[in-house]
Amino acid sequence: MADIDPKADAFSAAMTRIIELQKQMTDRVLKMAAEVEKLTEIVPAAEAKAFLKARCNLPATEMSTYLGFAKALKGSEDVLQRTRASFPVVKALVAADVETRQEILERMEIGAQVDTKDVAAIRRRLADARLTPAEAMAAANRKAAAAAARRHAKAAISSFEEKMSSFSDDLRLHFRKGQDDRVVVQAGLRHQAGQLRNDFEFLFGTEQPALASLKPASSQYRIALAHKVLGDIASGHLSEIGPMQTNALQAVAGKSRVSFDGRLRKPLAALPGLAFRPRVLELCAGAGGLALGMERAGFEHVALIEMNRNAVATLRANRPNWNVVEADVRKVDFTRYRVEAFRARRSAPSAPRKVDTTRTT
Repeated sequence: MADIDPKADAFSAAMTRIIELQKQMTDRVLKMAAEVEKLTEIVPAAEAKAFLKARCNLPATEMSTYLGFAKALKGSEDVLQRTRASFPVVKALVAADVETRQEILERMEIGAQVDTKDVAAIRRRLADARLTPAEAMAAANRKAAAAAARRHAKAAISSFEEKMSSFSDDLRLHFRKGQDDRVVVQAGLRHQAGQLRNDFEFLFGTEQPALASLKPASSQYRIALAHKVLGDIASGHLSEIGPMQTNALQAVAGKSRVSFDGRLRKPLAALPGLAFRPRVLELCAGAGGLALGMERAGFEHVALIEMNRNAVATLRANRPNWNVVEADVRKVDFTRYRVEAFRARRSAPSAPRKVDTTRTT
């Protein structure tokens, strides 16, 4: 019993201090709303918003509450002050409809303590009460169907990510290590890629935008690239896989990009596989002479930037798989390539006589 009095004293003192602080917080909210109301009586709303944001550093979420206070809660200041209404409750009341707000204020007048959850619950109850029995049944059915669809989608995505992660690991292992049964393994990988492509199209859709129309650093680009990689593997058109393809597959598998393996290796006597090739971003690519040399030297092109449309046509005709960007290098946002390119290479602008839009190599 000796520790009861100290605990009671601590509770009493804390309650007194907290209630006083709550009163001060409510008072500050009401005073802020009054000041904003005075400002909007003289200054147009658009100018008031710009001033409050730029000069007073008032967040946009709070600004909408203070601007709508005069219309929604004018005359209810005493009730809010007496119940020590917090800013989240005031914000919920301003955003609520008239019927919900009226019921909440009536409850607060008789001394009820109201939380934001109470405001949301009353709003839902009043909205349901306005529905006919048939409309209520239809709404319940839609809600149940949506919940079932979300559960199914969550399970399907989880299963797809698990299978895609395993497939990506098998793919990298296959291309990095020589195997005796290479033909059999490749056939199995093509079969897996076909199944994963079907699952991919079920989840993300069959139609994906062209890669040239997307930003390489965007998530939509990685999704579209993953769809293309799966299709190329399933059809047997992709004989090697590099970091760009692996990163795209890992992205739809819910994993981060592959970490770099910094172990020392023996000097290579032959051109390394695509998985080990450095990546390059070429500026002023011209008709692709230097690009072909870089390709033979073992570089993988992240992008080739050229503003001459004839040279661009030549590049795209010679290497359809290259990411050719027709743009002025002075106007290109290179930040999109900083994650993918280890090295940038500038070529000398090609002369017009070197452009050939008919020949392909």
